[in-house]
Order: sequence, then C-alpha cells, then structure tokens
Amino acid sequence: MPNVGANATMIVKFDIWADKTHPSTNNSLDAVFEIDYFKFYELKMDCETIIDECTYYLWTYDNKVKKSISYGGNGCYSGVLTGQDVTFRATNSITIKGNFTVESGASLLLDTNPCY
Repeated sequence: MPNVGANATMIVKFDIWADKTHPSTNNSLDAVFEIDYFKFYELKMDCETIIDECTYYLWTYDNKVKKSISYGGNGCYSGVLTGQDVTFRATNSITIKGNFTVESGASLLLDTNPCY
C-alpha cells in the first residue's frame, strides 16, 4: 500500500493493552475503555508553491504541504541540527541535492501527500 499521508478520510483504531505483560494478539480490545479526549489535526495546504532553496532555515519554513520542495546544491550548506524535528511535505516531489546532513539527535521526515 503506498504512503498516502494524512488525508480527509481517516479511520482511527485504538488497540490498548489492559495488561502490559499480555498484549492483545488479535488487535481487539480485551477490556472496556472510555476515551475522554481525542485530538487530530488537518494539514495546512499551500499546494501551488514551489520551494527551491540553497539552504534550509527552520525558522522560515511554515510546514504546509507544498507542490515541490528542493534544498541544497553546489556551495550550499543545508541540514537539520541536533534537537530539531523537521518534516517536509509535498504533492509532486521532494529533492535533496548535494551535502544535506541530519545530525545525531535530529529527525527528518520526507512525506508526499495529495492536495485536497
């Protein structure tokens, strides 16, 4: 199944272990639980914007789904620093060019999503 990212149609399934030493093996609940609070978010869309930058700056990126994203190239330094969690989302493509680094203790998620 291809990665479709988060989209408008969503099924949420809860599988909670009542006893941590005996997890559920059939993905069904073995006890009755009442869920008091559940929160989800909808991705913000900016699907006509193309980003083609030499250097990535965390403080200027707005986390919206773009049409395409491209970072890096000759003479550019671009990367994700220790302690940063960065997600790039685009509908068409995400391209990393040249020396793009993700330091130890950082994370980078590249995710393609449909525009809706």
